[in-house]
Amino acid sequence: RVWYTVVLGSSDVGDLERVPTSNYVDLDEQDGDEVTGLVGNHLGNVVVFKRNQIWKLIPTGDAVTPYSRVCLTKFVGCIEAKTIVQAEDENGNPAIYFLSRKGPYRISTSGLEYCGRDIEDIWATVNLAATDIIGHGLYYRQKHQVWFWLSTSGTDSPNMRVVLDTHLCRRSSGG
Repeated sequence: RVWYTVVLGSSDVGDLERVPTSNYVDLDEQDGDEVTGLVGNHLGNVVVFKRNQIWKLIPTGDAVTPYSRVCLTKFVGCIEAKTIVQAEDENGNPAIYFLSRKGPYRISTSGLEYCGRDIEDIWATVNLAATDIIGHGLYYRQKHQVWFWLSTSGTDSPNMRVVLDTHLCRRSSGG
């Protein structure tokens, strides 16, 4: 369930603080999977991540039902909000990079894409049960790089950084 506030400016008092009990969108609420993160604006839509799903909330312009929901996938999700990075793809288009249980992925104008083919040997050592941050990400704009810190080989806090150069990404049959 994703909650949202009232439309800014719709009343004189408390717009920023007020969340009516009916202002929510359910996203496959019976699957037992919690929301792990979201991006408030990606190509005009809200992108919501669950551990094993990704949803897109599309503004409708209707005050009663302000979002329609579209499931992008029920096979890949985000392991933690701190791994979500807004950056660009190799063509300079907006992209969201994130870590899933299967490795790094991105959502761009080309859709959902796997970005971990080159590091599958490293990913096999990632500790998904780490007590500290499983991994977090950062966009280094000047170098066109996305950096992810990972907990590997049974460690409970990040001990390795992997770097993806967004300008050198190329699609292939393997990802």
